[in-house]
Amino acid sequence: MTPEELLREVAMLDYGNPSKLESALRLAAALAFVAHRGLDRFGLQPFSDRLGPRLPLARGRGQLARILETLARLTPQGDTDFLALREWAESGPEPGLAVVISDFLAPQGIRGGLGRLARGPA
Repeated sequence: MTPEELLREVAMLDYGNPSKLESALRLAAALAFVAHRGLDRFGLQPFSDRLGPRLPLARGRGQLARILETLARLTPQGDTDFLALREWAESGPEPGLAVVISDFLAPQGIRGGLGRLARGPA
């Protein structure tokens, strides 16, 4: 399986101590490291109400460094809309494991976007 992390960038994550954002970033970094050690390909797709810049699937130390650098630069922005995941799913990502890191508090709900992930590309 090829893990691809989807990380929600939302202002609500900047809450608590450590903040939900900091916890989400640590989890994303840990998952990237585990994928790297397992010699899997891994990528990153940040999202809020739209998709952020994507790091496509790759393996190796360089990919781990790119993901860690990207995670260090992420800031909360926008509202959560899981329908942004529909756009990602319909872009035809390779079959595999997708890990969604979020607090899952979205005004429009989560079914539309997560349902598309479960079914795969249209």
